[in-house]
Amino acid sequence: MREIYRRILTAGMFFIAIGMFLFVRDQFLRVYSVDMAEEYSRSYAPDLGPSFGAMAMGRSFIRSTTQFQPIGEFVRSKSEGITVTVDGRIWGDVYGRVESDDDGLFFLPSDGTVKQVVDGLRNMERSFAYVKYGSAVGPVFMAASLMGPVDAKGSGAPDSLVYPFRAFAPIPLILALAVYVLLPRRRTSPGALTYSKWSCWVIPDILGTVMAGFFVALSFILAPEIFGDGNVLGIASGAIWFTSVLWFMGAIFTSILYWSARYSSFELVIQEDGISLRQLSKELEFRFSYLVTVEWVDYRPPRWLRILVRIASMFDWRMRSHDISMSLSRDWGIRFVFLDGSTFKFICSRLPDVQRLVDVLLSGRIPLSPELESFLKGEG
Repeated sequence: MREIYRRILTAGMFFIAIGMFLFVRDQFLRVYSVDMAEEYSRSYAPDLGPSFGAMAMGRSFIRSTTQFQPIGEFVRSKSEGITVTVDGRIWGDVYGRVESDDDGLFFLPSDGTVKQVVDGLRNMERSFAYVKYGSAVGPVFMAASLMGPVDAKGSGAPDSLVYPFRAFAPIPLILALAVYVLLPRRRTSPGALTYSKWSCWVIPDILGTVMAGFFVALSFILAPEIFGDGNVLGIASGAIWFTSVLWFMGAIFTSILYWSARYSSFELVIQEDGISLRQLSKELEFRFSYLVTVEWVDYRPPRWLRILVRIASMFDWRMRSHDISMSLSRDWGIRFVFLDGSTFKFICSRLPDVQRLVDVLLSGRIPLSPELESFLKGEG
């Protein structure tokens, strides 16, 4: 089972690294500058836009129906019912920083600095409000907005705030590589038949892990865009159902790791009067006389699937490559049937030195099924 554990740990830490790299916080408070004098001027200054078209007519109508107000009345009407008044020296510092930064400042709602604003927004059940601060020169205004991760990124929020664990993502990634490469492998017996390292388990391990990781990453990328927060397992938002579908698709590719573990742990040793086998946690050692028969096993794709792909290739040229691949497949294996009724089967066509096993099977010391015997002689 060592090879199973190796892949579970490697894939698990790889997925953790993806999650840490892409995980975003749920909500942010953006505090940015607002110039009431500029808004006042824009409301009553002469219209310098195009003098024709629907937009021009709309602007003209709005200006003709807008009653002129002194700036004090304008500010009151603009901010009435949507203003949070704050105090404290720290807000003087916030105001100074906001005025010098075009993107404004970003805070987490849990930050004590902005507790007054967050509480005010939640009491009003709004996501936007003006922030009024009584400075030494008189009241000044800022704007505050609660927003999700997508809007925050678009408004210029720093990555260190949006992605809180991204800086630590290389740690589990390095651990995943270390476990896969450095975890000791069981020593192979001299002269044992084993599957090809690269084609049978290293490349499938890479393919299965990367493809499964792709669907895990997709959930962290798309869920905030669709559902508006960073909780990919959110029940109330419905994100959990979307994530479950993507993770199920990833689990299909993860199953490749199980088969690569079987291949990497396989070992067959031919002895004078018997065979010893090892695969995962299963170990067998038996004499030839303990066998009832050895049967041929077809490892090609199911016949119904080959027929279905052949029919599909007649209507879609893109399926022709799959049809040719399945038609050329010659994968075969054998099944040992023992006196106690138990069986053990494995694929032979992937074993580089399978001819040694074929010679033993044809030596006459092992009872073969007629199908296997004719197949092996035909191969010869």
